[in-house]
Amino acid sequence: MADRAEKASTLLNRRDFLTKASVAMAAAATLTVMSRNFSPFRKAQGDASSAGSMFTPRPGSRLKYWGSRLSRFRLR
Repeated sequence: MADRAEKASTLLNRRDFLTKASVAMAAAATLTVMSRNFSPFRKAQGDASSAGSMFTPRPGSRLKYWGSRLSRFRLR
């Protein structure tokens, strides 16, 4: 019986587990944000958008897309 009580006391209870898990998740999120901001391999923000990438939408294309999607609905 004493072995079982001693073994149970070394295990984490739910509150300790959730506390440690939330601290670990907060630390991982902080490190992710910091690594994005201080990455030496990251290019400047203006380079990708000014290059005219084929993946950036043209001005007004989103408006045309949603206009065509919503044009089939009509009020009755």
